[in-house]
Amino acid sequence: MKSKGTSEHDDGLLDYLEDIIGTAAPKAPIKTALSEVDLLAGERGKAKLEAERKKDMTEARERAFLYIFLRKR
Repeated sequence: MKSKGTSEHDDGLLDYLEDIIGTAAPKAPIKTALSEVDLLAGERGKAKLEAERKKDMTEARERAFLYIFLRKR
């Protein structure tokens, strides 16, 4: 028996031992959780970018209000 399988469906000795010990069972939930983490990391990056845009727009709005206020005086 080979130490490691050549493909996902070909079992080797390490895969056999994982099945016996039970460490192969959480592979699917871990893979799902990792994909969700990647998705959330992307969304977090977008949120940070939008927060930065909001800050820039707020500063521009404040300058515009100040200009209008000083202009009315």
